[in-house]
Amino acid sequence: MLAPVSTGSSAPVIVASRLRKGSANSARGATRLVADAIKTTRACGCDGVIVLRADSAYYGAEVIAAARRHKVHFSVTARQDRAVAAAIAAIPDDAWTPIRYPKAVFDEQLGQWISGAEVAEVPFTAFASKPKRRQVTARLIVRRVRDRAKQDELFPVWRYHPFFTDNTDPPPRRTSPTGSTRSSKPCSPT
Repeated sequence: MLAPVSTGSSAPVIVASRLRKGSANSARGATRLVADAIKTTRACGCDGVIVLRADSAYYGAEVIAAARRHKVHFSVTARQDRAVAAAIAAIPDDAWTPIRYPKAVFDEQLGQWISGAEVAEVPFTAFASKPKRRQVTARLIVRRVRDRAKQDELFPVWRYHPFFTDNTDPPPRRTSPTGSTRSSKPCSPT
């Protein structure tokens, strides 16, 4: 496992790494890796807003608790378990906002070029089966893309990509190609 950190003005740098023995679950050791990455990121001088970004293997109460303990925002891809699927299904049709990509990207899973999607957001409490102190209420932001191979116009088929985040800060605005309007250095361990 690798944990790089990136800023708006530097190349990504690996701040934590782990080798795991044998066949291991993807999340094994994730909490410690995240905590070590955050400590190293701060020790390197990143004193601005830090956002943990991670894939769905890191979507767990322990990883989110580690980020919160270290006063770091999180943005983690959510596994589509029953609770997440129910939250997505409850999003009203008029809540979806269309977005256009400046350049189309090829989606291997769908086998098609994607030039747009739709996004929506709902409040969501993750880890509801855990004790109250481990439950986290934040934002569930969902991007959906039409699967044109499996639908007609009457019955659209969507592929969803949800992520769970407590980050409400917009990214820092640039004043020049090398600087940011913030005085501190924003960092993002991923």
